[in-house]
Amino acid sequence: MIYGRETLTDRIDALGARDREWSGYLFPSAQSESGHVVGETIQARFQRIADRAGVRVRGELPTSKMGRRFWYTTYLVSQKELLASLDVIAAEQGSSDASVVLKNYLSEAERREHRREIMREQLAEAFEE
Repeated sequence: MIYGRETLTDRIDALGARDREWSGYLFPSAQSESGHVVGETIQARFQRIADRAGVRVRGELPTSKMGRRFWYTTYLVSQKELLASLDVIAAEQGSSDASVVLKNYLSEAERREHRREIMREQLAEAFEE
């Protein structure tokens, strides 16, 4: 999940509170026969936004898959940067592996906050004008 459990929980709560007959779909649609927005609709919306913004990748409108690929690549770079920043601490602890510090000495909240900080920098750089 791209957004995280808290965002998912908030979305489910909001949908359930808004409609007691909620179908359980995260992206419900009253216009769709299936009762929810389908992938093709999301893709069309993504491409309309890219078109309005004048965004092209190798001369073509980008696909939502390209957005996901960018996100995960950027996230991986952020994770590597986080581990690199923990190398010094690991060495001081007598460990040659920074992932030991990451897994055993930082709480999940601390790991998440450090990743978010690095991701903010990465995304700001990617989207600055």
